[in-house]
Amino acid sequence: MAAPAHYLDGPSRLTRGPESIMSDTSKTKTRRQLKQKSMGKKRKKALEKNGTTPKFPIHKDKND
Repeated sequence: MAAPAHYLDGPSRLTRGPESIMSDTSKTKTRRQLKQKSMGKKRKKALEKNGTTPKFPIHKDKND
């Protein structure tokens, strides 16, 4: 059994154009997922780069 003709055009849900109109619900869900994914990204990146504890002298030189 061959696939219907509209299946052969490719995934129309992933294309941008008049044939891929998203419902309000799916727009809201997508926006919420993107917000959830990006929350804290800058903070986590800064912690990864700079560390979580401040620099302080642990081993002092014998001359000090």
